[in-house]
Amino acid sequence: MGRIIGIDFGMARIGLSRSDESKILASPFATIKAQKKSEDTIALILAEIKDFTCSLFVIGLPLQLSGNDSPMSEMAKAFGEKLKELSGIEIAYLDERLTSKQVERSMIDSGVNRKKRAKNVDTLSATLILQSYLDMH
Repeated sequence: MGRIIGIDFGMARIGLSRSDESKILASPFATIKAQKKSEDTIALILAEIKDFTCSLFVIGLPLQLSGNDSPMSEMAKAFGEKLKELSGIEIAYLDERLTSKQVERSMIDSGVNRKKRAKNVDTLSATLILQSYLDMH
């Protein structure tokens, strides 16, 4: 079937994670610099995953605390639709409210310096999104 790819969508950087082949564990994979055109960003993502089969993308939705869509979650959905169109791979969405904050707090508590936190927060957030999805399924 293929691995599942987790995506922490952002306007500057996009964190990627991937499942193991048995779809039990998520691990950090890559950080992509977001391009001006979503098609260019998608091309970078597809280049990153070219060495293995992908059966699903799980994109984190940064909903408002009320559970309603935010402007960023609307952008993530539009990105997901374009990703599905260009890749032919199904998309699932997962509520990711406060995921980045949770990862950031965990890294601070572990004594990770600011530079390393900035470098890793996106992939670790994508990993948390994907692991949450895998745990639910």
